[in-house]
Amino acid sequence: MQRYISKAATLLEALPYIQRFRNQVFVIKYGGSFMDSPDPNVRTSVARDIVFLEAVGINPVVVHGGGKAISRAMEAAGLKPRFVQGMRVTDEATMRVVERVLSREINPEIVRAIEALGGRAQLVTV
Repeated sequence: MQRYISKAATLLEALPYIQRFRNQVFVIKYGGSFMDSPDPNVRTSVARDIVFLEAVGINPVVVHGGGKAISRAMEAAGLKPRFVQGMRVTDEATMRVVERVLSREINPEIVRAIEALGGRAQLVTV
């Protein structure tokens, strides 16, 4: 019972923020330790938070990276990642790997996680 009381208290504390930011767009950077965590519960908790925002009328937009996954895929393809002043140098072969990893692996995984929890998500690539 105490668990439910604690959750209700958290929601009541959040209420003024939910009311203030209803119908607003939140841009969420999703990356780093969350994306690369080997624990699926960590990734699910991020998706749950995104679905919660949507459920209370806030419009989340998720922007994600994938640097580590891209580097791993490049190495698997026999390509060596190259950086200049911390920025990845992207040649044509690297770009094919980047597009594949972001558009066909990471994006769909995020969308599936959000939709599995009842949220609405759509793939948008730039």
